[in-house]
Amino acid sequence: MDSDISLNQIMKRAIDAYASFHSYQDSGFVEETSSMGAAKGECTKLYFKTLFKRPSFFRIEWSEESKSDWSRAIWSDGNNVFWKRNLDEIELVTDLPLRLGVAGTLSRGVADSVPVLLMSKSNYRCAIDPIGFISLGEVQLNGENCDHLHQSKILPMGPEETHLWVSRERFVIVQLMLSKVIDHARFDAWFERHGEQERVSDPVANEAEIDSRKRAMKMLGEAEIQKNPDMESWRLQGFANLGQPQTIHRQIHYSKILLDEEITDDSFTG
Repeated sequence: MDSDISLNQIMKRAIDAYASFHSYQDSGFVEETSSMGAAKGECTKLYFKTLFKRPSFFRIEWSEESKSDWSRAIWSDGNNVFWKRNLDEIELVTDLPLRLGVAGTLSRGVADSVPVLLMSKSNYRCAIDPIGFISLGEVQLNGENCDHLHQSKILPMGPEETHLWVSRERFVIVQLMLSKVIDHARFDAWFERHGEQERVSDPVANEAEIDSRKRAMKMLGEAEIQKNPDMESWRLQGFANLGQPQTIHRQIHYSKILLDEEITDDSFTG
């Protein structure tokens, strides 16, 4: 890494770059292996593409390797946001931050990472946390000089490691690698402690309120499993498996990235 570019400057320039693009397009693929599910130990591959145009147009699509159609999508036509669960079902989105999180899970981390950086919404959860990265040096990737950054965190669900390869010329992410452990029992214990802290610090956050939050989280998870074919393996195995720790390893390859090129509004229709 050049002496005149600090690690903090790299992340700040990347965040500022995404916030400044008038338009953004990418396409690529995701490879993921998991310790659970119907494809346990096997590599799942998804293809994706992203369109973004200020002030409020976007379209994020993804499909399985075995399909030729874009079977899943979330998009904004500039006025409203829509969610395509499959080819025959489209619904109006009323809670975009929540739906982006669900889309992020189903798209294997595509929908809630770079698109959230582009939207520049401080109240939207982004899968990429810019704090705490260290540099592992400069490498060549996809024909670009990139800084290889690494981050290690301990989260309520379990440990998580993130690797980013950031273009030194364009300050965009050209590859993302994530390894994490999802331990639902550990999260439940954390949630109980967190709830107890709220009861002590905020008398309004009483037992009924805490319990209602837990029920809402559970209902959301079960609803997505029941309504989304992508999560069929969870249903087949039963909810008992959710109590077992799961290890996920994921790589997102941004094969093609186009910046500030003209995109017509009709690209963001259903």
